[in-house]
Amino acid sequence: MNNAHTPAIGLLMLLASLVSSSVSADILHVDDDAPPGGDGLTWTTAYDDLQDALNDASTNGAVTEIRVAGGTYTPSQRTESELPRTETFSLISGVTISGGYAGLADPENPDVRDLALYESTLSGDLNGDDAGDLWDPSREENTYHVVTGSGTDETAVLDGFRITGGNADGSFPNGIGGGMTSRGSPTMTNCIFSRNYAHNGGGMYILDGSPMLRGCTFSHNSALAGGGLTNVDSLAPRLTDCAFVSNSAHWGGGMHSDESSPILVGCVFRNNIAEDAAGGISCSYGRVTMTNCTLIGNSATSGGGVYLGWASDSTLTNCTFIGNSATAGSGVYSYSSSTPTIANCTFAANMASNGCALGRDSEQQQEPTTIEMTNCILWNGGDEIWNNDGSTITVTYSDVQGGWPGTGNIDDDPLFVDYGYGEYDDTPGDANDDARPDGDYRLQPGSPCVDTADPAFVPEPGATDLDGHARVLCSIVDMGAYEFGIGDYDCDRSVDLADYESWSECFTGPFAGAYEQGCRAFDFDFDGDVDLLDFAGFQGVFEGD
Repeated sequence: MNNAHTPAIGLLMLLASLVSSSVSADILHVDDDAPPGGDGLTWTTAYDDLQDALNDASTNGAVTEIRVAGGTYTPSQRTESELPRTETFSLISGVTISGGYAGLADPENPDVRDLALYESTLSGDLNGDDAGDLWDPSREENTYHVVTGSGTDETAVLDGFRITGGNADGSFPNGIGGGMTSRGSPTMTNCIFSRNYAHNGGGMYILDGSPMLRGCTFSHNSALAGGGLTNVDSLAPRLTDCAFVSNSAHWGGGMHSDESSPILVGCVFRNNIAEDAAGGISCSYGRVTMTNCTLIGNSATSGGGVYLGWASDSTLTNCTFIGNSATAGSGVYSYSSSTPTIANCTFAANMASNGCALGRDSEQQQEPTTIEMTNCILWNGGDEIWNNDGSTITVTYSDVQGGWPGTGNIDDDPLFVDYGYGEYDDTPGDANDDARPDGDYRLQPGSPCVDTADPAFVPEPGATDLDGHARVLCSIVDMGAYEFGIGDYDCDRSVDLADYESWSECFTGPFAGAYEQGCRAFDFDFDGDVDLLDFAGFQGVFEGD
């Protein structure tokens, strides 16, 4: 071997390794404070433009993640080259785009991730001059869709971003999905869609796809339909622990669903407004499945909380409807050929001229339908059920103020812990101006709704109440969205020394396996064991002797 060539060969090998590392890099880095010309391979050589990283990932199959530092990023790549305002960030299957990193703001710990401290914003405000409300002239140049997820599957992930400034005020398809439009099934987690506008789907528009959203918030978006979100021709979009707050529309202030079957678990609809129908959520020609959801303070002409119409066979389970308002059906409004099933829901302090909890109406040519309601509480509104078309409204094992015929029904004060949803707090200068106390609609020990619902009810495996506790803690399911009895091992409606003495029999700790069936009352965090964290919860409800 000729050693004279060794240094040259070594240099070539080093260069080859660097090229190879560039080609095979699985993580790219983006920081708007980075100097231009970076290659994205490290934080010190980060791209300063998210679009550069997306371009790289779209041609480099080795890239699986793009990490984005706190800052504001605007799209630059048009979906239609000749049409201004079609700039958008397009998601890519197989690539996770994660926001909230420290990046160059903390050179020693650039991979620290804090979504609040290092907020990453995707903005449609191309000129950086947005002012005023969503219809201010300063928004006229904003992009139609800040993010696009079309053609993707669940491996296209957007995690930890604020999406704002979209203005979909054009004709179709540029009139849908101001914050995001998607004809695909991407995954969104921990994202905030705020202050976006569209003719349809202000925050997001889903067409012919089944995306998954977890921990996302839609706030202060607006549209003619679907202020926060619109689903159209979508099989099963799934939303878990999402919130819709202060969105507005003519139809579907929080969400509008048409020929779709969205599944919502643990979601909150608060203070959404619709000038026409469905302050919280509307569903037509499909079904919405809502489990463990809360609808509070929403308003519309029809259906303050939920509007169900035209061939909707929706299911609402373990939900609360508190302080919603409408002319008819302030909690739930059932229209036309809808046939909802409502179980273990609590309706309280809703306000309507007709049907504070439930309103039913249809066009004259429509045949009456059937509504089934069981194990529910309808209270503190007044005229709880309004039936204007002769439909069959079957109510069983429920507490209805004013009474309603049916097996197991009662008309007794449910003894909520706190009926707090009352007048607005308008104390001058108070930080809580325009706020209403939510109240606490769990049941007190002496409630007539405890252990008096359907005795034949058997919960699905893993079913919980609205607190996440086992749906049946004692022998019989309770009425309403909350199950009484957490901590009450002996089911005597008191958490006392007798229960404390049984604690040691149920304690398993985090490693000893599942507890016995009767010990569910001690699993406060519903994680499958009884440990010291549960004991802390037990102390909180312990009543002594």
